[in-house]
This record gives sequence, structure tokens and C-alpha cells, in this order.
Amino acid sequence: MAKNAGSAEERPETMSERSVAEGIDPSRKAQEDTNVSLGPHQKDAETANAKAQARQKKGDELYKIGYASELGLHGPKNFKRALRFYKDAATHDNAAAQFRLGLIYLRSPEMDPRGKKAYRYLERAAKQGHAEAQYRLAQCYERGSGTEKNMKQARYWYAKARSQGFTVRTRP
Repeated sequence: MAKNAGSAEERPETMSERSVAEGIDPSRKAQEDTNVSLGPHQKDAETANAKAQARQKKGDELYKIGYASELGLHGPKNFKRALRFYKDAATHDNAAAQFRLGLIYLRSPEMDPRGKKAYRYLERAAKQGHAEAQYRLAQCYERGSGTEKNMKQARYWYAKARSQGFTVRTRP
């Protein structure tokens, strides 16, 4: 019994078998497929992504220097230096730096008598998903610190923090 030229028994099963049957190296075919360009929009997106990653990396580096300065990890504690690096990191949208600045201003009423700076930095960090910043922002709304009292907003931010697993640690 002769096999038909187009029967399923003679047809290659996989793409690589088909490529071999057609005389094409399967690894080269796969490479060509991945090199297909989507045009200028893809390049714009890649450029924007690279810039965002570089911005985030710079913010992370600045935050680490600020944190080390605040705690004195690489020499004596230097609060002014820490503030400077935290502020620079905050301009790079670093949520951890924004949170640290918010805490500093909350705990230093002489630097921020009305709590507006604390509120502003905590809000920026909270909107980026920083759980403890969300909790502290809820406290600002509850107490009217840096903003008008707003229990609806306080409940909202408490719930956001709780949904991320944030709980208030109590001291023994």
C-alpha cells in the first residue's frame, strides 16, 4: 500500500520538523522570529522603559545613601545629609524615601508645624503602594494632621494598608 504524498503520516509534526523538511535551520528560524520589529512604537516603549528603570535605580541608590547617613551605618550619623539624599530620592519617586521623609516630618514638629510636608510625602508614598505610608496617611486624615480631618479617607487608607498585610506592632 502506497502512502499518499499529503497524508498525515508523512507531514512533519512540529515546527522544527517542518523547518528541517523545508531545509531551514530551526534555531535560525526562531532567532529570525524574535528579531521581528514592531516599529517605532516598540522602540519608544523600550526607551521609556529604560529611562524609568534608570530613574528607579538612581532613586534606590540615593535612598540607600540617605538611610545609611541617618543610621550612621558607614560613619557618624548625619541627619542633614540623610535629609538631602532622601529628598533627592523622593524626586525620583522612591516610595521608601518619601515614607522616611514623611516620618521625619511627623516626628519633628519644629520642622513642619502644621504637618503639611509630612502629609505630602506620606501621600506620595501611599499612592505608590507603601503599606506603612498608607497607615500613617490614614492617621493624618484621622487626626487632621497636614490635611482636613476626613474619616472616610482614613478608613480607606487603613483598609489599603491592612489589605497588604500591614499590622500595627505593639510593644510588649
